[in-house]
Amino acid sequence: MNRTVKTWTVSAAFAAALCAGSSAFASTADDDARACADGSGQAEVDACSRVINSGQLAAADLAWAYDDRGFAYHHMGQDVQAIEDYDQAIALKSDDFQYYLNRGYAHKVLGHHQLATDDYTRSIALKPDNKISYLVRGENYIDTGDYALAIKDYTRAIEIDPKFVHAYRDRAYAKRQTGDTAGADADEATARALDGSSQ
Repeated sequence: MNRTVKTWTVSAAFAAALCAGSSAFASTADDDARACADGSGQAEVDACSRVINSGQLAAADLAWAYDDRGFAYHHMGQDVQAIEDYDQAIALKSDDFQYYLNRGYAHKVLGHHQLATDDYTRSIALKPDNKISYLVRGENYIDTGDYALAIKDYTRAIEIDPKFVHAYRDRAYAKRQTGDTAGADADEATARALDGSSQ
């Protein structure tokens, strides 16, 4: 999963809440907030941990910090720890579709396909026009051999964004698995055309 599913950046209100206090603390806290939002690897995990443990955040901001640390863990291949942080984010703010999306992807990586499907479905319920949720749920259906359901999700993603090349390619693969060679060829042709028009 690419970085575009990160859920937050350092807002003025967030920075103000975190940086209240002495000027030395404020400078360190601001650096940690930025590293938590935009860093990578262990440095991001450490910065997010300091942010989480600061005691300075409201529930929604704390949820964002847990989500960012979870995302860092995921990119380090530590998906069990990532899920634990996504659980915390959801417990604090259960109406954010991206927390379910991120947790679902971690479950998918671990082979927990039903849990992944459940999280993707919750993400879709919270934001029905998010093409990525349909795409990744479709990919999860591919992993379990549920090609008809995958095709349905890719089709919905394409309805949301008719130029969604990735969805055309994935739908072509699913159609080919079901024996729909003509449909697969048509989707692959559309994907190639769209790729060419975007270059």
